[in-house]
Amino acid sequence: MGRARALRNYLAPVETGDYTGGNRRFWGMYRCVRCGGGIIAAARGDRGATIAIYPTETVIDETIPHPAREYLAQAQDSQHSPAGAVMLAASAVAPC
Repeated sequence: MGRARALRNYLAPVETGDYTGGNRRFWGMYRCVRCGGGIIAAARGDRGATIAIYPTETVIDETIPHPAREYLAQAQDSQHSPAGAVMLAASAVAPC
């Protein structure tokens, strides 16, 4: 499951700026439907293009061979279930 589907539950908007009123940012908080954790995203304008997302997304290098890359992607998507994530990550380094 990719991040786009995980961000479906919008929770709250917040607007911030520096002490002069500049550097305006509009923040949205989302609930991850997989793990229930919080994700925040910032834009320069209300409902504008995203300029930052926290926590940042991890990208799996395309040079990793297919079976291992698939296991690592599954482990990344199951971090909310530590035992399963460990087993999937171990499968990525075990001989195929």
